[in-house]
Amino acid sequence: MSDKNNLKMPTCSDQLLWDVTLSAYNVPVLLVAAELKLFPFIAKTPATPREVAAHFSLNAEVTEAFLGVLTSLGFLVQHQGKFHVTEVSRNYLLPESPYNWSGLLESPPAITDVKAAIQEALQKDTAHQERAVHVFGMLKDLKNVDWGLAKLIAQKSHVRSLPAAMGVARWGNFTGVNKLLDMGGGCGSFCIVLALTYPEMQLTVADLPALCEIAKECITEYGLEKHVKVIPVDMFTDEWPSGYDAVFFSNIFHDWGEEKYRFLTEKSFEVLPPGGHIYLHELLLEDTRDSPAALAAYSLGLKFATKGHLFTGKEVTELLTEYGFKDISIVHTYGYHSLVTGKK
Repeated sequence: MSDKNNLKMPTCSDQLLWDVTLSAYNVPVLLVAAELKLFPFIAKTPATPREVAAHFSLNAEVTEAFLGVLTSLGFLVQHQGKFHVTEVSRNYLLPESPYNWSGLLESPPAITDVKAAIQEALQKDTAHQERAVHVFGMLKDLKNVDWGLAKLIAQKSHVRSLPAAMGVARWGNFTGVNKLLDMGGGCGSFCIVLALTYPEMQLTVADLPALCEIAKECITEYGLEKHVKVIPVDMFTDEWPSGYDAVFFSNIFHDWGEEKYRFLTEKSFEVLPPGGHIYLHELLLEDTRDSPAALAAYSLGLKFATKGHLFTGKEVTELLTEYGFKDISIVHTYGYHSLVTGKK
């Protein structure tokens, strides 16, 4: 017990506790800004706090503090007393942008009580959990998913996947790849970008039937229906299409427990010809599994959401090597994403 009559200066600052506890305001502030359609307004008309308050009929003093938080987070910047959108907001928070995240922000959280979900996951053997509460987990668990739900999820996933797909096409090595199978390819975002980048490549999206119908719509929008095929496949129970020299997975392995991601690795090696490639587009943690901070939090969320977890580069290299893949390479592609490549 400390001696209260002999107080000494703490050996470190309490700044971290301020940062963590007050970060609880960040997501709600961004959600409110999106619902107000604040970013399109400021993009068109840079404004002072009072001008913003007047336009939206808000409290002027609270608006100033509200804009201050958005500025501290990097979504706005001040210049000569007026607020302007930053490049992040211009790229990802304006309705005319093909990468607009506003729809993602407006979605209700899949897990409303995160604290309770964490407590439950900590007290259980997650390998034996029967329920997958994360909406993407539910979509992948069910064959006959509701069409409306599937389309909503796919459209939002497409917005988030497009920039990452461009990073894959720009930085990934697809030399010698003639026929690529995107297993669990959703609405076809990666095949769409790869088809635009490598018009000579034959590409196929394989996923659950409901998603295949949505993929066809997306592919047609880009005029690529002759370049990208779509095949309904449950990757865990159906026979995989053959004749491909590359199998591609984007953010698939981390959604499943060990038994299933090992099955996918083994099956990929089995269907590929000698010299064929496996591509894993993944969010990779540092080897210490504690950074980047956003990915450490995401990996925890996966534990109680989809029974999965994020990998480190070392872990995924060891996994592919164990099943016979060689010449493993990892290249950073976009944001927090990396592309892992192995050769049979």
